[in-house]
Amino acid sequence: MDETGCSLAAEPTYSWCPSGQPVCVPKQAGKPSRVNVIGGLGLCGGRWRLEWQVVEGRVNAETVVAWLERLAARASRARPVVVVWDRASYHTARVVESRFGAWASRGLFVYVLPAYSPQLNLVERCWLELKARLLPRRWYADVCALRAGVETGLEALAAQVEQGLFNI
Repeated sequence: MDETGCSLAAEPTYSWCPSGQPVCVPKQAGKPSRVNVIGGLGLCGGRWRLEWQVVEGRVNAETVVAWLERLAARASRARPVVVVWDRASYHTARVVESRFGAWASRGLFVYVLPAYSPQLNLVERCWLELKARLLPRRWYADVCALRAGVETGLEALAAQVEQGLFNI
């Protein structure tokens, strides 16, 4: 499990214009300019699944608790859910860590990765694919257009993961 964000302020990595006519990419200042996502990869019946949710506003400990409560509702001792994540401040917050015992009794187990090891969190590859390929670095008029692009990219990525077309 992990979180990521996409911003209106992302710099274009490539553009074309006639010689001597520089490209200007407009920016919107003072308005919401970010789309945040929480999600994770799951192995169900031998097949990978990408589950994700766009988060309104910032990701914080309450967001993480709500996400894990939804996972815990599906977990059981017969079908446990294992969450692997990094040491982000909202993962190590008291309100989150205080629920570890209750979640474990319901079949949801949390394992924390060593510091500075994003390569061990498989969903990081999904975020890279989203940002590098499925969400082209282009200008979005507003955060609504950006959100639509993020959701379209995540839906395509989830389909690739389920079909085994994305190398995990």
